[in-house]
Amino acid sequence: AWGVGAFVVHGTRVLLVREGDRWLLPGGRLEADESPEAGARREVREETEIEIRIVGLGAIAEQTFVRRGSNDSYEFRFATFVAEPIGSDPVVPESPGDDAVDAVEWRSDIPENTFDRSLVRRLVDAHV
Repeated sequence: AWGVGAFVVHGTRVLLVREGDRWLLPGGRLEADESPEAGARREVREETEIEIRIVGLGAIAEQTFVRRGSNDSYEFRFATFVAEPIGSDPVVPESPGDDAVDAVEWRSDIPENTFDRSLVRRLVDAHV
């Protein structure tokens, strides 16, 4: 299975979404009929209401997940694109459109409770 998302930069700030107590880059599952770039744009738009322009590929990660209560595992690949918002003043919604997302913020810092924080920090170091 493939997932796609984007490291969206606006000046010195990064677009993050919060699900529960964890911050993440916006993203999700790639749909069968779309390119990875189109999937990343769609996921960012669905979760943040912000339109983006893809400017490059930031990272490809592979993870193995084990289902709780069993030894079943599956591999998941995730493509993270580097992107910028379209428009000069991208505003995040007060109420995210995606039910799984509790908050959307432009962040100058990367919170300690960010999923795969070391990857996000590497992207910050390379692009901000």
